[in-house]
Amino acid sequence: MAEEEYTFGIQLNTELQEVGFHSKNDGDEIQRADIVDDICKGLLIQARIDRIIHGKETEDGNPATLIVFGFRFHGLGQRRRLQSAVIEILFRDLEKRRGYDPEVIALWPNGEFTLSQTSVSIQNTQSIEAGVEAGAMGAAGTLAVKLEQQESYEMSDKSVVVGSIILDKEVRNYGPKNAVRLTLEENRANKTGVITDLRAAVLLRRHHDDIFEGFVKVKATGSFSYNTFRGLRDLVRMNPDNDPVRFQPNKQYLRQASLSDPIEMRLAADIDDQNLSKVRLGELGAVLGTTVVTTVIDKTDGKDG
Repeated sequence: MAEEEYTFGIQLNTELQEVGFHSKNDGDEIQRADIVDDICKGLLIQARIDRIIHGKETEDGNPATLIVFGFRFHGLGQRRRLQSAVIEILFRDLEKRRGYDPEVIALWPNGEFTLSQTSVSIQNTQSIEAGVEAGAMGAAGTLAVKLEQQESYEMSDKSVVVGSIILDKEVRNYGPKNAVRLTLEENRANKTGVITDLRAAVLLRRHHDDIFEGFVKVKATGSFSYNTFRGLRDLVRMNPDNDPVRFQPNKQYLRQASLSDPIEMRLAADIDDQNLSKVRLGELGAVLGTTVVTTVIDKTDGKDG
């Protein structure tokens, strides 16, 4: 994995609680590829666009757009690692017209995906204090003793990625789904952090060919355990300070290859832009990490890949 090819060396003077760097559009910039690029206390968080395909849902159907997002979460080992991350992506009509927002109709990953699984030995001890008479020594009163019962069992621990299509009710509480949420949790036993790289694919149904916006928000929790400073810190708050990405139908985009060949070949696969509902989104997505990924083969014909 040639990570240095698209990991930018931006070192920031930031507060512990919130990163001070935010990505902005260059004027009326269309389809900005680098959405989030933040470094805080040795932890790197990136969000980018890897591919955009504007076309139709079916040959005679609605306009549609397929967007492939890339995310990167890197720490400096167990002492500085990301324990969890929540990504939310909201799509809105640029003019905020009623009924004009793009509708999210498919997502990969959609549901719960399990990475490496570890068995952890757990031992519980239950204690009961009892008073017994101390008559053997001829002294009055009682002596406190503790009765203990121990139970050992195996608990499985795993890293997970959970994806969902949602309605962002801060925008509206009616109508079709307008957003996606991706949640990443580390394997708590191995303490290797969340997966380092995630590529997610989203299929939108559009109602017009006007410019629309995408808002990407990331919140990550990091673990710091060095010197005298210990504890959890929220690294990027859920906020709109990164400019939204403006998507312009009919303007296609493919990011220059920078990962391993098999992954990039999948990203650059030929796709019929007039029949986007037939695209298997899972074939465009990818997961990379420090742990072994459990591959799930989906034999259904659904759009969710």
